[in-house]
Amino acid sequence: MFEKIVVITRKTRLEELIERFNTRGQARFYIEHAGGDFAEYEAEDGAYRRSLAEVRRARDGIGPKVQLVDRGFVPTFLFTPEDLVVTLGQDGLVANTAKYVGVQPIVAVNPDPRRFDGVLLPFLPAQARDAVG
Repeated sequence: MFEKIVVITRKTRLEELIERFNTRGQARFYIEHAGGDFAEYEAEDGAYRRSLAEVRRARDGIGPKVQLVDRGFVPTFLFTPEDLVVTLGQDGLVANTAKYVGVQPIVAVNPDPRRFDGVLLPFLPAQARDAVG
């Protein structure tokens, strides 16, 4: 039995832009003046947040704690044999995480099947509960 579910997350493009430009308004200004559609960034961010909420609910009734870890911390994170690792992101996140977890199982969840093909992502957010169980 696993004592903890470690969810590996990544920043969305919108989060990265807000981090770079300090505000949502400045990020919007940058994207729109570059000819981009800011609504697409917002939609992607919203889909990721909904998927993350669904994955976090997957532990309900199972019991273990959930710890969120940004992908930037994966190389230095100490995974224990009692951790169940769940990745929420693109194929690259799964491959990168696998380098550090060793033989532990990884439940790879595709946060947005409309945007990501997800060759390494067999689970949808709605399937996370069954996959974790």
